[in-house]
Amino acid sequence: MPWRDLPQRFGDFRVVHTRWSRWSKTGVSERVFQHLAEDADNEYAMIDTTIVRAHQRACGRKGGEPEAEAIGRSKGGLSTKINATVDALGNPLSFHLTPGQACEVDGADKLLPDLAADTVLADKAYDADSLGD
Repeated sequence: MPWRDLPQRFGDFRVVHTRWSRWSKTGVSERVFQHLAEDADNEYAMIDTTIVRAHQRACGRKGGEPEAEAIGRSKGGLSTKINATVDALGNPLSFHLTPGQACEVDGADKLLPDLAADTVLADKAYDADSLGD
């Protein structure tokens, strides 16, 4: 959503955007995410993927590396896949970005080895021999 559509209760969208940008660049947002993920309900975990369409000008800046941006070209155009795991309460545990043309198993290979839960709920897109038991 555009920053200007942020609800008024968060304050001026320009201030929120500036703060978020600074937090992202300095790693504060990553540390907050990691701290919240430490208190997980590991009865079971869930994994899924969503696709995010990217604007034409979202990638390919001068000197940029498309692989580092995790933007790929698929049938629907430029897109990124957000692969995420959540705990039994639905709280996020981790996420991994892959290009739009990548399959769900590519993201699962990065997320599942670090998962503390014994049971993982997933849809049939994750039914692959490479994921093992």
